[in-house]
Parts: sequence; structure tokens; C-alpha cells
Amino acid sequence: MNKPRTIEGRWWIHGDDKPPCFGVLSLDSESLVLTAKNLQDCTHEEFWNKFLQKAQVSEVIHGRDKDNCDITLFGCSCRQSSPSIGLDSYHIGSLAGITNFRGNSWNEPRFQAARVNYTFLGEWLNRRFIEENKLDGDSMTVKFKFGDSLEFNPNAGVRLKIERKTTATFPLNKFLAEAEYSVWFLFAELKSAEEIRKKYIPVFLRLLCLLTGERVFTEEISLFESNPFPGENVETPKPCELLFRNDGHNAAKEKAHVSYMLAHFCEIESSFDLILKQWFECNERMRPVLDLYFAVLSNRDASYQVLFLLLAQALEVYHARSSRFSSTERPEDAHEERLKTIFESAPEKYKSWLKYKLKFSNQKTLNDR
Repeated sequence: MNKPRTIEGRWWIHGDDKPPCFGVLSLDSESLVLTAKNLQDCTHEEFWNKFLQKAQVSEVIHGRDKDNCDITLFGCSCRQSSPSIGLDSYHIGSLAGITNFRGNSWNEPRFQAARVNYTFLGEWLNRRFIEENKLDGDSMTVKFKFGDSLEFNPNAGVRLKIERKTTATFPLNKFLAEAEYSVWFLFAELKSAEEIRKKYIPVFLRLLCLLTGERVFTEEISLFESNPFPGENVETPKPCELLFRNDGHNAAKEKAHVSYMLAHFCEIESSFDLILKQWFECNERMRPVLDLYFAVLSNRDASYQVLFLLLAQALEVYHARSSRFSSTERPEDAHEERLKTIFESAPEKYKSWLKYKLKFSNQKTLNDR
């Protein structure tokens, strides 16, 4: 998704049992829109019936690109339609899509691995990938480091690998070597695209945000229906690219020097496996707190009042969920005894009202917290 592009093909916008129509899927960081044309021959009466009705399309749309490869779009809705007697036009918005994939549900567990490219990942790792270079007359010998992959086990259900892909080019009699790093999530059980997108990919992204001190984005996400690593699978599976909106990516910072980061990988390499385990555990326990805190980091153009309220809510939720603090003013048994005394002395007609008012009276206020 880091580069805008279009995908031409056939699309079954009204369901698999209806004829397909030609269409172009347009992808960029801000939108995922299918423009479809449906050739037909209808009477004036049929045209006016269509004109007066709101156009409907399937929520899940199956398609095939020019190479006859499957594509599935999820969360589809018709934004605009232009009916006519001979040709109907549709502008269809989509929440997400997957190439080389045909499915009926975003929640269907189909994938055993995911490969993700994050911004700033290479700069944060800051690892040398050229082992040796030697100039001998008119020729130069360059030796690359191979097998330079890192593997971690953040929890029992997933393995995490960081892999490097090295490329060398010779533009205008120069030598240019580049390294691209990807994070692999390898699952013990099949996962759905929704679960991978919401429960795994953002966890590492948020950790990278904290360590780099930058707002990090995902640039490309590929899903695999079987394990793609040699020795773990006989045949290399075809990647299924996840198509998604990436709001804010176009205006985001692209480069950051490692010296300005809060903690780059080399500084915490010896303990990073433990850090990763604790971060995954923290995400499970403190997800609402992290949601509020990272809402502040990702909305830096918001007013100070909004940012302050989000941070105050994050602190309040953290206080309520952390075992280091008590959310109540008194122990529950002492509070129950206090309520019993109050209820016994209150007039009968006010007891139900008083019980409702004192229901959460033992909870600390924001100021107390």
C-alpha cells in the first residue's frame, strides 16, 4: 500500500450468482475505491425504477484481475451510482481487500503467517549488512552478510522473525546496496485477517513507536495460508497482499537518524526477547490504556484540550487496571458495613434512591486517583 496503483479486472458486485462487470480498483493511502461499469440493455421503465432506488452492492465482493487471480473486497458499500439505459456506473468504497484470495468473511481463520514492512524498522535495527568490501584496480569485491535473521517468541501462540532482504544495483557507474527489513508473524494456529490486523501487527508497531520516538506506519502486509519458510513447508505459498487505507502516511516523516531514537535495537538487543514478551503481555492487560495513549501520539494536530483529556483518561484507566493501585477508597467489607449503617437510618421512601446514588460511592474520583 505504500505506492498508489490500480487493478483492472472483473467484479461480481451484485453477488457470485450474477454476471460480472468490468471495473478498476484504485488504491492509495487514503482510499480503496472500485469503479465498476455494468453493460446492459433495459427499458425506460426499468431505468426509472433503478434511478429512483438506492444502488445496492454485496458487502463482500469477489473479483479477478487481468491475470485471472482472485481478489476479495470486504466492507463494500456503493458511494455513488449513475444508472442509464445501456451502462450503469458504480463507485464502491471498501474497507479492506486481499489479493490472491477468495473468501466470504474477514473473520475466517485462513492464515498461518504474515509479513509486514514497517517504517523506520531498518533505521532502528541499524545493523551492518556488508561484511567486507575491497577495491582491486578496476574491480570491487563486496561480501554481504547472509542468514542475518532474528527470531523471538513473544507468546505461546506466535513466533516473530525479523528478516533482511539485500539488493545491489549499479546506477550510472556507481554501486548502491540497500537492505529492506520485514517482520514475520508465524502462528501456531490459523488466524483471520481481522485478528492479524488488529491483535498482532499493531502490537509491534506501537512498540516501535515508543523505541524510535516517531509515528510508525505499516507500508505493506502480506498474508500466507501456510508457513513460507524453507524446511517448514514443501512448496512456497503465494503471498496474499492485504489492501487497506493508511491514513496519515503521506504526510508522515520518512527518515530518522538512529542517534535521535529513544532506544535503538543495538542498545537493548540482549534483553529484547524479554521486552517483547512483556510488551505482548502488557497489550493484553492494558489495551484500553494503550489505545488512549497512542491516540494522542497519532493525533498531534489536535488541540491541547483534546490531548489533555485523552491523557487524563489514559491515566485514570491505568490506575483502575494496574495492580499497583487501589480503585476503592475503603476495603469492600468496610464499605458494605458503612452502607448498611446509612440504609438502616434512612427513611424507607428514600432507600431505593439512596442505593442508586451510592452504588459507585466507593470508587475513587479522578482527583483522588
